[in-house]
Amino acid sequence: MNEFYDKDTVMLDNANPPTVGLAANIEREKQFMSGVKEWKGCNVTASAVGDNVTF
Repeated sequence: MNEFYDKDTVMLDNANPPTVGLAANIEREKQFMSGVKEWKGCNVTASAVGDNVTF
């Protein structure tokens, strides 16, 4: 995340309030990953890049 995300990044996850700032998003990801017991994989089926928006 330090390499690819801006220091002012904002992430939205469904209907939850946005997480603002790189440090806050790194912490949110650490908390999420600490609850993952087994990673079975994933497939990216769609992506998009626009003005100030990516997914």
